[in-house]
This record gives sequence, C-alpha cells and structure tokens, in this order.
Amino acid sequence: MEEEKKDDGVGDPFKILFEEVLDRQRNAILENFSQILQRLTKGDTSRSSSYSVNATPCKVQVNFHIPIFEGQIDADAIDKWLNLLE
Repeated sequence: MEEEKKDDGVGDPFKILFEEVLDRQRNAILENFSQILQRLTKGDTSRSSSYSVNATPCKVQVNFHIPIFEGQIDADAIDKWLNLLE
C-alpha cells in the first residue's frame, strides 16, 4: 500500500504570505498594548485626566477571530481577506 501524503502547505507562497501578514498584525497589536501600558505606568494624563500617577500595570486579555482564508487563487478574494484582517 502506498501512503498518502498530507499537504501541510510547507513552501506554499500563499501560506508564507498569510503567516507574514498575521505576524505583522500580531506585532502591531502587541506594540500598541505595550505603548498603552507604558502610558498607564508613567501616569500619562495627556489623553485623559482619569489616569493615576501611581498606576500599576494591568493584564489585558484580548480575544479576536481571524477569518480563515479558503485558499482561492483570486486577487480579489485575497484583497478582501486581507482587508478583513485589518
């Protein structure tokens, strides 16, 4: 019997592109959270007077859904999916 090989997408240019996009999105989100936490801990009151000078860092949990790309080789479908990510 011949074993069936599963296509894990390794080397797939679309998969590589999407992983890069997701990495950039994740890094941007983490950077934004980092900046927010820095403002909170420094007591930055430039945006709101409700921040305390003695503010302590807090844990932020964020849940969001990333839509799955269906693998269509169509520029419009890819653009639409990328816009959903943004």
